Amino acid sequence: LRQRHPQRILLVPLLLAAGVHADRDLSHWKNELEADGLAATVIPHGLGEYPAMAAYVAGRVEKLLRELEHDQATTAITYPVNLLLTGKNVLMVGAGKVARRKLARLLAAGARVTVVAPEADTAIRELAAEGKLVYRPRAVRPEDLNGVYLAFFATPDVVLNRQLLAQARAQGILGCAVDANWPAGDFITPASFDLDGVTVAVSTQGVACRRSKLLKDH
Repeated sequence: LRQRHPQRILLVPLLLAAGVHADRDLSHWKNELEADGLAATVIPHGLGEYPAMAAYVAGRVEKLLRELEHDQATTAITYPVNLLLTGKNVLMVGAGKVARRKLARLLAAGARVTVVAPEADTAIRELAAEGKLVYRPRAVRPEDLNGVYLAFFATPDVVLNRQLLAQARAQGILGCAVDANWPAGDFITPASFDLDGVTVAVSTQGVACRRSKLLKDH
């Protein structure tokens, strides 16, 4: 801080509500800084007291509640099945966290995987460099679905995922969206693990994915 020669230091609690502990800690830091000859000012307000931040948090909570209501209202009876994917073409549109989790099992099943996404992390690029999958670093195109047996749509764009599902269905391709569009797809993937040659899968019919994962982990 001394090297930056600040004229003033603002101590702001990065909390929605600043309580006694925040006041005490910030006052302590203020005294420490002033003892070193640095001017410091404590802003004793939590982030939730600022209208813009309060509106943002309220919007996020409202969105999560809508998603929860949607999950609870959506019922689907699924049929458990193990797919034989050896040598079959599988398309993964998107390269985020969910997509990466699914890639490992797809490759282990012998699928010929193609990932289409403008950006991908080092792990996916390394798999492509090793010849274990094909990576196309660009936006998805209609022709990417040609010759595909199974497709996952894992982009952050809800509208795009819905459009891709419709296109896949029109071409007779089994499609799965990893977002709120999942009821419009053809299948969902359960939480699963392998133990001593036995595969155990846990599903809540798409209603509570976190619960499935918790059951699998325990």
